[in-house]
Amino acid sequence: MADRLRLARTAIGAYPVPAGVPRPDAGTYREINAVLRRHLPPTVVSVLAEPVENAAAGYVDWFTSLAGQPVPLRTLTGPARTRADKLLGDRLQAIRTLAARPAVIRSEALSQMLRQATTYPSDDAIYVVDGQPVVTFWGYGEPPPDAAAPARIEPPRAPRTRLWLLTLLAGTLLAALAGAAWYFGLLDRLFDRTDYAALLAEDRRQGEQLRRDLLQRERQLAEALRTCALQTSLEGLHSEGTVLSKQLAELREQVRNRVVFCAAQAETMRLQTEARELAARLQELRANLAKRAATCRDQALAEARAEHRRLQAKLKSLRARLKDQREACNRPPPPPKPEPVKPPPSKPPPPEPVPVKPPASEPKPPPTPAAPAAPAPPPPPPPEAKAGALPPCPGERPPEDAPDVAIVLDASGSMRTPEVLDSASAAAVTAFESCVAVMGPLMCAPFAAAYEMVMQTAHGPTRLQSAQQSVTSVVQSLPADVDVALAVLEDCPRATDYGLFENAQRRRLLQTVHGLTPRQGTPLADGLLQAARRVDGVRAPAVMVVVSDGKDSCGGNPCAAAASLKAAKPKLKINVVDIVGDGAVNCIANLTGGDVLTPRSGMNLDQLVKRAASDAEKPAHCK
Repeated sequence: MADRLRLARTAIGAYPVPAGVPRPDAGTYREINAVLRRHLPPTVVSVLAEPVENAAAGYVDWFTSLAGQPVPLRTLTGPARTRADKLLGDRLQAIRTLAARPAVIRSEALSQMLRQATTYPSDDAIYVVDGQPVVTFWGYGEPPPDAAAPARIEPPRAPRTRLWLLTLLAGTLLAALAGAAWYFGLLDRLFDRTDYAALLAEDRRQGEQLRRDLLQRERQLAEALRTCALQTSLEGLHSEGTVLSKQLAELREQVRNRVVFCAAQAETMRLQTEARELAARLQELRANLAKRAATCRDQALAEARAEHRRLQAKLKSLRARLKDQREACNRPPPPPKPEPVKPPPSKPPPPEPVPVKPPASEPKPPPTPAAPAAPAPPPPPPPEAKAGALPPCPGERPPEDAPDVAIVLDASGSMRTPEVLDSASAAAVTAFESCVAVMGPLMCAPFAAAYEMVMQTAHGPTRLQSAQQSVTSVVQSLPADVDVALAVLEDCPRATDYGLFENAQRRRLLQTVHGLTPRQGTPLADGLLQAARRVDGVRAPAVMVVVSDGKDSCGGNPCAAAASLKAAKPKLKINVVDIVGDGAVNCIANLTGGDVLTPRSGMNLDQLVKRAASDAEKPAHCK
């Protein structure tokens, strides 16, 4: 049946089964129910509850197709109890009568099963649903005695001597009655031509219509009862919510008081917890380091050799440039353009200057004309591209002139949020994150349930997974002479510095990026400082790409950090990919001459990260 009402849940052995009687189960119910539905009305069929056993748990659930609130029979009094007892007796008697009809029930075993089903252990097994009795633990009563066949009563026989007299009287009476019927017109009524079959069909149709109306009214009543129950539950929940709100306000006040008076203790406990976590993390890192050292010695040696070769090439280039600068410094300046002068006198006096005009900066002429004193020219600056000239391509520029790239990747807890959300889910996530940022996770329990529901039901990649894919795409597209640094915002108080990676080490860099999982806080200010230590930004240009979905949650000041970095490294530019688009860290880009890129610009995250690192990409004119 489509809709069922559970009457009760009882232990399987709540009542003993009579000796010699099999314990009724779901199969017995289906067999009895099929017989009753064929020969008895639905009201009689509903008197037996359907058992559903859970043998592993040791209980049985009793269900009925009736709608309403089940009430134990023993709790009823007065007319309600009398009516329920009468209905119960009538319906069980109807089942016993059906079992006693051998023309219908041709199996003795089925007949015995029906008679046994009308028994029950006590009134505690009877429930009343909307005035209709329902029996649980049916068949658990003592077996009823077999019904004795009624004795045949022989009618008294009339004496044969008076039989002819009775026959004569009966004939005379019938003739008189026929004459009276003819005289008074009763024969017309006797031969009535009314179409009783049509009347019966109409009555059946009306009965079927009434049955459908009754079922519809029962469904409407059940729906009204459910609505009433839900409304009652809602009112109870409102009342409970009011009480819980008051308790929450009291708890918040208590928490504030405890924070005021126990700040030092809380800080000590936090530091102890952090120390334990750091110790566990350190032990884990040591184990991972030992494992990787055992398996990656050859790779580390190859990387060290590649680093050695790169440094040797850079040193050779620097030596060549230093040699060129020294030669430029030692090279005498070009001689001044000769000017026409008057011929000197034949015998110049000793104090007279030489014929060549000395430089204006010299206060006195040199003592001898052969050795004029002149200041050494300053060393020439490094060659720069002429105005309007195209920038050099990778392979044409010295290695030390190649730009550096630093990636600051947010791997805090908020990065496990799905990248694409509907408006309702996005509002729930924003409410929870805003509450945590202001009051902490302890005070944001009302928003936590909706946030966790979004985390469990949303589909698609998370913010961190999309960011990992975007970083992979950008790193693979960078020129070979560009080094890439990586700093990850995982937990307070400091960011994790994974170092600087060359072209030969990019595979290890991408493995590190894809091995990240969302953790705790967002130390953004420290992440900027950690990443900036790995890049130049003074002689050679450097670009830093920050991929984050929020502001610093560890007490740092990213704006001040960006300002100090720009003062120390004027060629450093920081581009911010703001995944949320709330503008909380726009100052980082504004203070360093960078750009703020958000999904509102119409680009996806992959395009935003690639745009942020475009300053280090291969120039468009290079092949």
